[in-house]
Amino acid sequence: MELLYGLEYERLNQRLRGSFILYGLVFGLFVSFFHVMGFLDKSEENFILSQGSGVVSLSLTICLSLASIYTVIRVRQPILDAYLGNNRIRTYSFALGREDLLGQRLRVLKALFFRHWSIGTIAVLAVFAITRVPVSDWLLLLLLELLALELAWLQIILSLASGYRFQSGTVSVITSLIFVIVTGNAFAWSFRLSTLVLFCLLLFLYVASKGVEAYFLNKIQKDVLGS
Repeated sequence: MELLYGLEYERLNQRLRGSFILYGLVFGLFVSFFHVMGFLDKSEENFILSQGSGVVSLSLTICLSLASIYTVIRVRQPILDAYLGNNRIRTYSFALGREDLLGQRLRVLKALFFRHWSIGTIAVLAVFAITRVPVSDWLLLLLLELLALELAWLQIILSLASGYRFQSGTVSVITSLIFVIVTGNAFAWSFRLSTLVLFCLLLFLYVASKGVEAYFLNKIQKDVLGS
């Protein structure tokens, strides 16, 4: 199993290599942009830009939207293709079982995504927090960062599961776009929530992503059984 994990890690890492640079650049660019906009325009209509937590939530909204769509596009072929259409016939002979192999791939993908996201965004967030945000808001920024990460992962796994459900890699990309549109505005205003509410939302997203992963693997297993 460890050998398989290593092989899948290398395989998927080839697809996502360097994505932490993309996330870091996008996050850093928009943090800088929104901060400058807030400094130049102090009108009441743009009060979200006058607060460090508001700047971070807006920037994370863009970054998580990009990350979820980009990741689905990059990994749909190595993860989904074997389970779509006539390709499914060949997967019945997998020694580990189709659902076990998919489970390994999802674990690898999650590890890689969390790693690239963290490397790309945490350094930018830390610099901005130290230089522009009061210490009292640091916990809020951390929760926003974790919430964005979990939301992006939930969107990724839901998109892949929908692609399998409808037997189309294109559907997975369309689903990720829909989720970005639906959740983007709500997340942008999440900085106004209390830390307790954010923590509860974080826990909910974690449980929801686990549920979707279990559903995905269960559908694969039922397909094996011919149901």
